[in-house]
Amino acid sequence: QPPPQQQQQAPSVSEEDLNKAANAHVKITRIREDYQQSLQQAGDDKQKMQELQTKANDNMIKAVEGEGLDAQRYNEILQAVRSDKALNQKFMNKVKKAQ
Repeated sequence: QPPPQQQQQAPSVSEEDLNKAANAHVKITRIREDYQQSLQQAGDDKQKMQELQTKANDNMIKAVEGEGLDAQRYNEILQAVRSDKALNQKFMNKVKKAQ
C-alpha cells in the first residue's frame, strides 16, 4: 500500500494540458463576467435568471471542450494547480499570456 502522500498527489499535468486549461480559464472568466452583467439586467425575473445560468454553463462547457479538454479533466488540472505552488505560477503566467 502506497504511503498516504502519494494518494493525495495531484494528477500530473502536461504542458499542453496546462496551455489548454489556461485558454479555457480565460474564456470561462469572460463568460462569468458577461453572465454577471446579464444577471443584473434580469432583475427579479426568475425564469430569465435560470435561462441565463443554463446558457452560461453550456458556454463554459463549450469553452473547455473547444480547447480539447472535457470538464472533468479541466477540473483535475485546476485542482492540481491549486495544490502545487510551482504549477500555479506556471498556470497564472499562461493565463496572463492568453488574455
